[in-house]
Amino acid sequence: MGEVEIGLGLNIIKIATGRHHCLALDSKGFVYSWGSNEKGQLGHRLDDCDIPHKISTLSDIVQVYAGDYMSFAVDSIG
Repeated sequence: MGEVEIGLGLNIIKIATGRHHCLALDSKGFVYSWGSNEKGQLGHRLDDCDIPHKISTLSDIVQVYAGDYMSFAVDSIG
């Protein structure tokens, strides 16, 4: 799988999309989210946002998933 440069100096290796939000996993194991935060699915703030923000409580992540109003991350130990 190739990497994607999104202009923030990040190498994105996985993308997950929910109903109105997105998650991006970078090559260092950090997760970024943006979009609607109606149910807290962004994991980092109360407001909606249009640009990716790092979820500070997540690290060493290997997979991300997104549902309608939820987000999931799997770390290196499962």
